[in-house]
Amino acid sequence: MEPKKVPTFIDGLDELLGGGLPPGHVVLVSGLPGTMKSTLTYAILHGNARHRHAKCLYVSLEQTRPSLERQMASMGFDVEAVRGDLHIVDVGTIQKEVGKGSTKPWMEFLRRTLTTKKDIDGVDLLVIDSLEALEVLAKFEDRRTELFRFFEWLRDLGGTTLVLGARLRGWTIPSHTRHQSVGGPCRTRSRARPAHPPTSRMRSTVGCADGRSALGTIGLGRALRSCCSA
Repeated sequence: MEPKKVPTFIDGLDELLGGGLPPGHVVLVSGLPGTMKSTLTYAILHGNARHRHAKCLYVSLEQTRPSLERQMASMGFDVEAVRGDLHIVDVGTIQKEVGKGSTKPWMEFLRRTLTTKKDIDGVDLLVIDSLEALEVLAKFEDRRTELFRFFEWLRDLGGTTLVLGARLRGWTIPSHTRHQSVGGPCRTRSRARPAHPPTSRMRSTVGCADGRSALGTIGLGRALRSCCSA
């Protein structure tokens, strides 16, 4: 029997994904800058924390925790309601652990931070925001190999991980991943429509290449009404 999919609690998105997110996988949420990928993924964590009491962790490599919380509160999310189940770690927290004089790889400290959070609080759903920021901070020497190893490590960490990435010109998913389109009109590769499908999964992959986030498919207002309602 297939494991039960992870609901997104966003009206229309679960249907598009054939029931929700694939459990235990690393999912790439791609979209051009400004397509509200952060809002989408925070909404998924917020819904799971609020309705399922799932243990959720949002790793922000671009914003501070207070800034992200203010942004999400302004969008209508009740940040305080999920304080016990949805935790945010920002890049400043990780950099304090690294230290200015450290010679150890930045990725080692990121892994240690995630492992510690899992051991203390548990992690059912994880967001890494974003892939581009991760590459800058980690200073990868061999981008493809190091990303492959990191995605494998995330998969072994357990839970479901959402990795944000902008689909910019020249940006490609590593060739060692394979792709299958899922959800509605994107159920097979031959039927995929490049203007719409929202998500990609690394390794045992779900995905359709596109230039917009899932909010472009189901409508921002509709999505926010569904995930911010009581």
